Amino acid sequence: ETKFGQSLMTYFWGKFALEHYTKIPEDVLQSLYDEMMETELFYPAGMNLKCMIDRKISEKELDKLIFFIDKIEQEVVKYGLKEEFE
Repeated sequence: ETKFGQSLMTYFWGKFALEHYTKIPEDVLQSLYDEMMETELFYPAGMNLKCMIDRKISEKELDKLIFFIDKIEQEVVKYGLKEEFE
């Protein structure tokens, strides 16, 4: 059983965000942001994205979430962490 009212946050810019900790270029971050917005699962939360879990998520939606988690991980592996965070 799931607890509704939860959310998943993706921090792209600012302190404690991908931009702060990784070497992922700005254009790649923007592309990820835009792609995630197109899914209609995410909505803007300041400079970042939020996915509300306020209902049962379908298998198709869950597959999209997992796809983007994997995609972000691949970009982190590809570009690496900033030296001070290695």
